[in-house]
Amino acid sequence: MTLLEYAEMDDGELRIDNWMTRYLVRKAQGSLEEKHMELAKSVLESKCLVGLLDHFVESMERIQSYYGLLDSNTTLTGSYDGETGMKCVEKYNSGKRPNANHHAVVKSGDREWDLLAEKNRYDIELFQFANELWDRQGKILKEPDHSASWNYRSKQRKAHK
Repeated sequence: MTLLEYAEMDDGELRIDNWMTRYLVRKAQGSLEEKHMELAKSVLESKCLVGLLDHFVESMERIQSYYGLLDSNTTLTGSYDGETGMKCVEKYNSGKRPNANHHAVVKSGDREWDLLAEKNRYDIELFQFANELWDRQGKILKEPDHSASWNYRSKQRKAHK
């Protein structure tokens, strides 16, 4: 099956539109509305630490910082060859990725692109929001005590008391 054939099909079993938006709002079927988009953004903002593949190493550094996992002298028990977490990330990032496949480049204006963009407009909007959230979260994580500014778990505990 070509990408164009995939984009043109309306079979909901093989191609699910706006998958991430649907996942976040728990609506597997039916039409989506703006209220679903706003809920998905709210869930993403309040429950998720955004990582971006285009910023893979920094994403891993943010995870370590947010969760207080490792400092530069600590190794994770059972980690890859006893390396620190970031050395493992750097090793992975420098090599050929096992899932890197060659494929035709499709760009805006191509029929496939336009069809898929139309059918996944909420996920595209959610991705744009995630990029904005990435920037905001990065500023918060650079604060000396970022847990005071942003930690939804502690906010939830306080709300339940």
